[in-house]
Amino acid sequence: MSAGETVLSVRESIKRCQATTANPLNGERDIGMLRVLSTWGHQDFRVYAEVIHTGSVGISDQVKVL
Repeated sequence: MSAGETVLSVRESIKRCQATTANPLNGERDIGMLRVLSTWGHQDFRVYAEVIHTGSVGISDQVKVL
């Protein structure tokens, strides 16, 4: 993938944590958000990536899958 002039290689995806299942008012787990996300085939929250080619990245730069 690239971001601005920087090229990255995605190494590993990181799943969402259990915090998405908690009620923000009382902290109790009251919704199966991870289960709901899995029905859409998506539980990823972020990725670990290695910089392959350094370069500048600006606020309005596009992120592209290469």
